[in-house]
Parts: sequence; structure tokens; C-alpha cells
Amino acid sequence: MQPSRKKRRLARRGLTLLEAMLALAILGLSIAATGELMRVGLRSAAAARDLTTAQLLCETKMAEISAGIIPPEPVLRMQDEFDPEWVYSIEQQIIEQPGLIAIRVTVEKDIDEGRRPISFSLIRWVPDPALALLPEEATSESTATGSTTGGSQSTGGASQTTSGSSFSSGGSNG
Repeated sequence: MQPSRKKRRLARRGLTLLEAMLALAILGLSIAATGELMRVGLRSAAAARDLTTAQLLCETKMAEISAGIIPPEPVLRMQDEFDPEWVYSIEQQIIEQPGLIAIRVTVEKDIDEGRRPISFSLIRWVPDPALALLPEEATSESTATGSTTGGSQSTGGASQTTSGSSFSSGGSNG
């Protein structure tokens, strides 16, 4: 009986063709799955990068509006001067709070119509520029008509002095 066992062991030293094909199929499927995971990961990383860029550009435009560098006038799909791939829109909305308006800034990547755009919007309440100009206009009109320096005049709940400083009452500071 001993000799037949040795023959079986000697005959069975290598892999069969079926085992080799099965091992290659498993290896191929695992490489394909890993490649797909990498593709999805790269696409998600690019989308996250674009969303972060959109958020930074949106916050920059909102800060420029809040600082008075850009007027809060409506703009539709204006190309960004620093990054021409991106466009921004500015919308004004009247809100129930007197003296304030809601400004919405939306930044989008300027891409073809067939693809889904990356966009980010930010809404902030800012003082209404139409109301903020009224005390300055009244001050310049009163100095043009010959009012005395240091005098004060009161109209419509707003008090201002002709010496250059103006204070607004009745509105909300923001």
C-alpha cells in the first residue's frame, strides 16, 4: 500500500488547470473592484474640492458685499475675476425686518449643460443700502442749502448733525 500513496503524492504536486483559472478569476475581480473604488474615490475627492472652492468664493463675494466693495445689486452669472471657471449670482430679497435686506450669493462652476453643476449659496442679512444713503444725502443737501455747522435736524426718525457724523435711529444695526 505504501507505493500507491507515493504515486498519488507525486502525481498531485502541481495545480490543476481549474484551480489556476479560479485563482486568476478571483484576482481579476478583486483588481476590477479596487479600480472601481479608486475611480469613485477620485471623483468624490474632486467634487469635495470643487465644493470647498465654491464655498470660499461665495464667502469672499459676501465679505466684499458686506464691506461695501461690491454693491448689493442683483447680478446673474457674472464670471469671477480670480477664477474664470466659476460664475456668481447676487439676489436681493426684502424681508420683514425693517432696515435690512437679505442678500443671496450663489457660486457655480461654469460647466456644460449636460453635467450636474457644483454650486454653493450663502444668505446674509445686511443693512438696506437705500436706507443707509438717506442720512448721507440729507447731510449733503443741508450743507448745500447753507445750514450752520453743528446744528441738527430731525426728519422721519433719523437724527443727523451737519458736522459730518450721522446717526440713524429706528433701524437695526447689523
